[in-house]
Amino acid sequence: MVRHELTGFALSKNKKGCAVSNDDNEWWVYVAMLVLLLMTASCAKIEVTPPEVRLTAAPVRTLPVGYEAAWARTIGWFDAHEAEITDIDQGNRYIEGRVGLTSVDARLDCGTFHVDTALSPPSIVKVAKVRVYLRGVFAEHAEARINVTGHYKMTLVDNYAAQLITRTGPCVSRGGLEREIFAFLAGPF
Repeated sequence: MVRHELTGFALSKNKKGCAVSNDDNEWWVYVAMLVLLLMTASCAKIEVTPPEVRLTAAPVRTLPVGYEAAWARTIGWFDAHEAEITDIDQGNRYIEGRVGLTSVDARLDCGTFHVDTALSPPSIVKVAKVRVYLRGVFAEHAEARINVTGHYKMTLVDNYAAQLITRTGPCVSRGGLEREIFAFLAGPF
């Protein structure tokens, strides 16, 4: 019989030469080690690589319409895309809103996601924050500056105890929403 150095358990060898415990009260230690091993091996691993696109200055474009028409078209764009207007101030010529996007929408770059050992596939929701600034109240042609940023929310169910895991993070625009809004503002009314 030999005592194990780290645990102090009394061990002996069976006919096959494997170490076995001589103490009947030590079985729970082996069960606890097995449970601990399973817990650490089955937790979901989530790796998020940040967006590669860098933030740039918001583009400014001169529109072929006056300020009042540009203001009406901006409101029209938010309405046509069922976007929630979160702040509107005609005196300061500013409109801000949120647009919900699908997880595969490429107009926002939220980085890349790598998920291991999840019970469910990740559900990713992207939300774009759109800010439109208009200038040129008394000019023949209005100017518009559009700024788009956003964020994501990823939700999945972990293998261990079916826990719900949520991650959030920033997204940056790739310029697609800005081009779409400028085209809407400059197009026929």
